[in-house]
Amino acid sequence: MIGAFTNRMAAVLWVILTLSVVTVGNRIHYTYLALNNKPMPSGTGMKGVFWRAFFWRDERTTIPYDLWVIAILAFVWLTPPAWLRDPVASGQHGFLGWLLSLS
Repeated sequence: MIGAFTNRMAAVLWVILTLSVVTVGNRIHYTYLALNNKPMPSGTGMKGVFWRAFFWRDERTTIPYDLWVIAILAFVWLTPPAWLRDPVASGQHGFLGWLLSLS
């Protein structure tokens, strides 16, 4: 059981990689808009929901921000290291694998 919670490094690295790439893309996009005097994306409507979610534009202590934090933590703690092909986590199935083995 304890082994299911020990090695989370592969998931943490995936989160860092993904958020870093999205952040750089976000900064490039907003810099392009600002330098070319184009309007910033609106935060309203369905398109605005995508922009706010994908580029994480919500302020801290808001429900959407908290949902993203919960999703990231769930990914880190529930994803079995074997799914991420973590070479040092052989034999570990993660919390999700442990839950599935109970049934």
